Amino acid sequence: MQTRWRRRLLGLFTTYRWVDLDNSRADRRWWREPFGVFDGFAVGFIAAVALALLVRNGGLEPFVSDTWYHLAIAKQINVQDALPSWVDWDYAPVGRPHLYPPLIHVLLAGLARLTGSVLIAGRILAVLFLPASYLSCWFVARWIFGPRNALVGVLLLSLDVGHAVVELLYIPSCVVNILAPPLIITLLTRRTWASIVLLTLMLYAHIAIPYLVVLGLGLFGLKYPRYRGEVLKVIGVALLWASPWAVRTFMEREWVAGAAMNAGLPMGLLQRILSLQMFNLVLIGCGLWGIFRLRKSRAQEAIVRWMLLGMLPLLFSYGGRFTMHSAPFWAISASTVLVRLLPAWATWRRAAALTAATLLPSPALLPLTTTHAIVMLAVTGKPIMASDREKSEALLPDCDEAMRWVEQHTQPGDVV
Repeated sequence: MQTRWRRRLLGLFTTYRWVDLDNSRADRRWWREPFGVFDGFAVGFIAAVALALLVRNGGLEPFVSDTWYHLAIAKQINVQDALPSWVDWDYAPVGRPHLYPPLIHVLLAGLARLTGSVLIAGRILAVLFLPASYLSCWFVARWIFGPRNALVGVLLLSLDVGHAVVELLYIPSCVVNILAPPLIITLLTRRTWASIVLLTLMLYAHIAIPYLVVLGLGLFGLKYPRYRGEVLKVIGVALLWASPWAVRTFMEREWVAGAAMNAGLPMGLLQRILSLQMFNLVLIGCGLWGIFRLRKSRAQEAIVRWMLLGMLPLLFSYGGRFTMHSAPFWAISASTVLVRLLPAWATWRRAAALTAATLLPSPALLPLTTTHAIVMLAVTGKPIMASDREKSEALLPDCDEAMRWVEQHTQPGDVV
């Protein structure tokens, strides 16, 4: 009898230790240096971007089908008081099952109830998401390297056109850009439940990209045994919490099988590699150089490399989305190279000049960009974009004709 109770007590103790949040040996500090001049410039820059977006709020209308689809889902949530299981406006008249994880849709629906319009709700997210992603990158870069790298990192991230587009479109995958960097801090400081919540939110935001975050964390855990248990706890519980929607998607897997199969074909792979819609030469070039400067002996630095490696399958399956969704980690890596522009003895004048330099044109390759993207990106004020004008202008007459038809057959405020 005593042996049986000993086993039970041992089992309870083991379970408690498995989910224990406290680890006295871990450095649990999340703010390591006093707020200084470089921090002031970084936060001021982010605030300026937020203010510019707020002023341009009326011009932040959705311009791609992805955003309209998600707005329509949010509208149906408020109409049905439930998540729609079938969408008849996509692939009409038959329709298709709704498989997108619901985080963004629920958020849009909630804001729409407060504001009275899903379009206004979308504008709110467009104003919030881009500054939030900059703040996320700055905070994590500061935690890893310090204020100088953090300022350089957020300025580099602001130069990336693709990242800005994703955030301004408030499509579900943009949540990964905001939440994945802080996951580094919560994981390495062993804030287990905070890590679980962040990863679960990502899994409920997008159907695929969060699993690449899981891949990056898993690779890091394999390489660094000290954090292996923490990684397993976070991934295991988060996947368990996200399993209801994952099971739903698996049951309807034939609706997504076509895209997955095409991604594996040789021509499909080539097409996606060549469809890097937005490729920032400075960010990726310095980021690749920075990868070799990240110290393997310091887990805080090494995890950035593994997160980028986890995102690599995106290059072969989702084309240009690779740089869009890995941009925060590229910026953190690239900051180790360009931080020499902001030495420790630098005055506030040097920091001001570097911040002002982000307003200068920066080189980017945008082979598939349309003129509509250029209009939207005017709000950030910086990049020069080399687009395929011939293809873009050839598409415009058909687009204009379709827009006129929609305007004639719909009422103001309808989500098509």
